[in-house]
Amino acid sequence: MRFSHSWIQSYFDEKIPAPDKLAEIFTFRFSEVEAIEKIGDDAILDVKILPDRACYALSHRGVAREVSALCGMPVKKSEAPTLHHLDNGLLKISVEDTKLCLHYVGTLMDGVTINSSPEWLQKRLNSIGQRSINVIVDIANFLMLDMGQPLHAFDADKVIGTLCVRVAKKGEEMTTLDEKHVLLQGDELIIADREGPLGIAGIKGGKRAAVTEKTKRLILEAALFDATHLRKISTRIGIRTDASRRFENRIPYELQAETMDRFVALIQETTKAHAVSYSDVRGEPIIEPHIVVSIDYINSILGTKLQAVDIEKIFNSLSIEFSRESGNYRLSVPTWRLDLNIPEDIAEEVGRLYGYENIEHTRLKSDLKKPHVLKSLAIANKVRLLLAEWGFSEVYTPTMVASGEVEIENPLADDKKMLRSDLTENIRTSLDFNLNNTPILGTEIVRIFEIGKVFPKNGEHTSLAIGVKAPKSLKKVNVNEEIRNVRENLIKALGLPLGTVCTIDDSGGLLLIDERAAGEINKEDGIMELNFDMLVAVMPDQEAYPKLFLRETKFKAYSPYPFIVRDIAVFVPENTEAAELEKILLKNSTELLVNHRLFDEFRKGGEKSLAFRLIFQSHERTLTDKEVNDIMKVTTVEIANKGWKVR
Repeated sequence: MRFSHSWIQSYFDEKIPAPDKLAEIFTFRFSEVEAIEKIGDDAILDVKILPDRACYALSHRGVAREVSALCGMPVKKSEAPTLHHLDNGLLKISVEDTKLCLHYVGTLMDGVTINSSPEWLQKRLNSIGQRSINVIVDIANFLMLDMGQPLHAFDADKVIGTLCVRVAKKGEEMTTLDEKHVLLQGDELIIADREGPLGIAGIKGGKRAAVTEKTKRLILEAALFDATHLRKISTRIGIRTDASRRFENRIPYELQAETMDRFVALIQETTKAHAVSYSDVRGEPIIEPHIVVSIDYINSILGTKLQAVDIEKIFNSLSIEFSRESGNYRLSVPTWRLDLNIPEDIAEEVGRLYGYENIEHTRLKSDLKKPHVLKSLAIANKVRLLLAEWGFSEVYTPTMVASGEVEIENPLADDKKMLRSDLTENIRTSLDFNLNNTPILGTEIVRIFEIGKVFPKNGEHTSLAIGVKAPKSLKKVNVNEEIRNVRENLIKALGLPLGTVCTIDDSGGLLLIDERAAGEINKEDGIMELNFDMLVAVMPDQEAYPKLFLRETKFKAYSPYPFIVRDIAVFVPENTEAAELEKILLKNSTELLVNHRLFDEFRKGGEKSLAFRLIFQSHERTLTDKEVNDIMKVTTVEIANKGWKVR
């Protein structure tokens, strides 16, 4: 959220730290400052407010209170005249569900003139990227950004009968201020009159009672709605606003009346309007937590040796009232700190105000014995290492697929509505994809495997799938024979007793281990899938499984752009090494040459033919034939200059 440095400064008589210094203080003890932007004589701080502090910190006043606590500077006190004396019954408000609407404050105003906002107000809003609309809307937005309480205004002459806060009826409709049509499902909390909905509570006002330049009377609203309900409705109807964000992070119970007082005062000051009636409807009172905590407990949590004077100073800076009884503090936290509820919260506050950098480093005591290696994890790691040594690459394929036996209740998309029943289909897709990219991979044969969860109807388990695929032009490669060899070598390497391994059942394609089906071999396309959990179950327990470790590898990004293949064959003297030709190819091909290999060599008439395959690709764009042809022309010229002949 964006905060104005001068706006925060308006809360203090003393000069607060400069923006960069304030950002440094915030980052280590409050929230991270992601950017500072200079605008005229002001500076805007982009502060990353996390949900745990959003109840008070999504406002300039909340941030000013943090500055006060962190810098030891008192905040100026300001009060607006209260409106309780206007509770005369002229403004009638009904709240049908006080669990969804915990507090609703309304004020009826007359003699309103809708005009543009004063310069100071426009400047405040513009500084943080808010557009000025009219004086009423601007004051509401200003106070929300200043105090954290969302506000709304209705044209009172467009409200028919009593203003009611109720749950919508299924099928009711309304058009929002931004012209979005909403069909209500029957569980939304709305603001309504006798004619129907006027707004969706805490989310968006309706167009029917919108304030216009002709408005003369207003009904002002400051309310507290249930955070969970509001977030659910906001998400479902697809409307997220600054107001809904604050409501869903909870707002202090007493903030509604205080903000309404200021709302009315500013309107009266800027438009010469006057308040006619006031209504305050409250649900069950919210009991403020009283937390009991001791100095020893705080020190034990933080690893510190703080004294009473240190802790009490921090309590005072946070406006936490306290009394000390029998060595324990009984605390009454401020109404705006809804995030402080248990002793651990208090220890955290003391720690961050004291400064985590001031806490001495100590080594944790540990009586841990030699860690137990999970059998399935050790075997999986062993399988990975074995297959990698045999030329296989591990892949990770989607768990959510288009078809399967277990359906997802809320799928992300039509092609992700089921959980995979096996790994075979995904492996087959991956084989096809990688076979089309063998020039980039530097191999003619694709060898891949995956270890992952599958979800058949009879219960989920972990499977191991291994696949081999080669282009049809490689007649010498028998992928199914290779899969058979992998299966036999894997069983031997894992140390299974030979007597437990049976032969392949040709009728069902089953690999039997200890007379239990552990996997299948598809004899047509070189794919084998094993029930990995069953494989683990039949393996003998060992005192020491292979140590788990990671090999040092370097990640190389995969380019999303297509590659271009060029083959070049050159006749060179018979005693010429392939490395000499390779050197010329590398010299002229720039960084666009991502792979190359010698794929053919033969002798004829006292000369030797060397054929290289060159793969060109960019990580930034799609290459053109001209770019590659230009590289090949330069290369060909240099080859000719050496007296060699390009075939």
